[in-house]
Amino acid sequence: MAASHRPIKGILKNKISRTSSTVVTSEQSRASVHEELSKKSRKWDEMNILATYHPADKDYGLMKIDEPNTPYHGLMGDEEDACSDAETTETVAPDILAKRLAAAQGSEPKCLVQERYSSGEEDSDLSAEEQEKRRQFEIKRKLHYNEGLNIKLARQLISKDLHDDEEDEETRLQMEKA
Repeated sequence: MAASHRPIKGILKNKISRTSSTVVTSEQSRASVHEELSKKSRKWDEMNILATYHPADKDYGLMKIDEPNTPYHGLMGDEEDACSDAETTETVAPDILAKRLAAAQGSEPKCLVQERYSSGEEDSDLSAEEQEKRRQFEIKRKLHYNEGLNIKLARQLISKDLHDDEEDEETRLQMEKA
């Protein structure tokens, strides 16, 4: 019965379990066991701790989200009018690059020039009624987002109200005196 009643293994390692594999007599082993048990120092059984408190399938409340990457659509169109830093993979000699930079100085990037032309093309596709609606919308948008003008108007209204209040107060005082 004593063999079947083994104590539960704790997370601390006994120094007994680390005894050498050399053959010792039973008296020597009993003395060393008693000596080991009388000492209070213990070593941590790190593998047992990892197996107990950090099992492989434990997720710690974190979710793994499997989502595909965001699709990236490169610029469509001819290579000629594409706006990309990686237009070509070939190397360019420094003197040729200097000539190109000197020639391009003062001109706008292709992307900006293309946007200007494309905005004009969109308006030409619209009917006269739709063009008028778009023009009215742009005017209203400019008025709505012109905050500087709105602040000036608000200040004028406030000063007008204050001026009117002062005049009303003055007329009331004059009526009381008379």
